[in-house]
Amino acid sequence: MALLLVFPVSNLVLCKEYNVRQDLRKAGHFIVALLPWKVVGIKARAHRLFRGPCDGTHDTPRPGKMKSIVMAGQGYILRKDPSYHRDLSVLGFPKWLYDEMSESRYCIWNKDGDGSPSKLGFETRALIHILDERQATNKGLKADVDFVFVHVGAIKTLNQLPALMERRMKRLDIQFVTYGTHHTIPPARWGIRQIYPAGKYHWHLTFTRASSCHRLQGGLSPFRPAPLPSVLLQHTDS
Repeated sequence: MALLLVFPVSNLVLCKEYNVRQDLRKAGHFIVALLPWKVVGIKARAHRLFRGPCDGTHDTPRPGKMKSIVMAGQGYILRKDPSYHRDLSVLGFPKWLYDEMSESRYCIWNKDGDGSPSKLGFETRALIHILDERQATNKGLKADVDFVFVHVGAIKTLNQLPALMERRMKRLDIQFVTYGTHHTIPPARWGIRQIYPAGKYHWHLTFTRASSCHRLQGGLSPFRPAPLPSVLLQHTDS
């Protein structure tokens, strides 16, 4: 690990600190210094400079704390694909979502938030990596899905998502989930959280998949979806 430091030759303090030779100190030039560093494991853990993907003890600006995610063959997967565990840690992927994403259908809205549809940003690529491992399927923005992932920086353009109101009115089971970080959003609202949480409870209540909805016990009438209230997550530009 190392730091790459770039500074102008006019900075005499840094030139002296890093012993820049006189023949390199030409007007208008920049100096590049490679500063290697190493932190031993005990010191890194003491200062929390490193955390494992399942570490739920560290402090984080994201809401809540990440519960341990236990997967079959976890040790082998960590050795084979350490970036997968890095992505789980970077996004603060919660256990409840990890469990529910198995073989689910989803789409991602990241317009003006994290890259573009043709060139995805780091956090969106990390999310797709995790979802691919969970064998979830990206159905695109116009198909029927179970989850809609919205980058926190793209909340301001969410109204442009195709059939947004129709999705919310006709299918309460669709879960809208934010992810990532963005300089226009307060850090307290970064990370993974639900912005239409009614969908979560409707999913567990009614989706033992359509057939059970027509055979309710005790003579109760079938559940009928109703429009949700306006967006439940608000943010202020910093």
